[in-house]
Amino acid sequence: MTNTYFKTKEQYIQFRKAFATATKAGELNAEHFIFLNIVRGLPYHRGFTPVTKPSKLSNAHNIWGGLDHGMNRLRWVAHVANDLKQYPKNKPGAFGRFIEPLMIDGDEAFTTILMEILGSLEPMATEHKIYYSYFGEGRKIAELMIAEDLKPKNYQEFIEIIEGMKNAQ
Repeated sequence: MTNTYFKTKEQYIQFRKAFATATKAGELNAEHFIFLNIVRGLPYHRGFTPVTKPSKLSNAHNIWGGLDHGMNRLRWVAHVANDLKQYPKNKPGAFGRFIEPLMIDGDEAFTTILMEILGSLEPMATEHKIYYSYFGEGRKIAELMIAEDLKPKNYQEFIEIIEGMKNAQ
């Protein structure tokens, strides 16, 4: 077990079983898979691919639409989790909707564990940078990807394109 978020192996196994069940039921969204990557000690962007189709890049599609959407939702869930720790009488809202597919028999201790984990992720989720293809740095990246027919397969290859652009300047 490579994670540092769960206190016991049994908690981690419970989480993985609940995650597998929710996946089979089709109840999970991008933010759940980002969360799984983080809990497993993997890069949060693992499993996401960028938009590379020139017609989409030139028509203002977000290069990392799925990843960005998932990170925005995860940031909000983390924020709500932190609020609930301070104000437990608040309605669970986004946090409740996020953990609902991961719950097994309404285990309150498990809810608390997920709340602690999510609350600790807020700073990391806030640091995620969005590269829009219709303005700023994202537009320059999109134009380069179109001009040079670059098709990064993962986040690391995308970052290499950005670094190459910076080194060329």
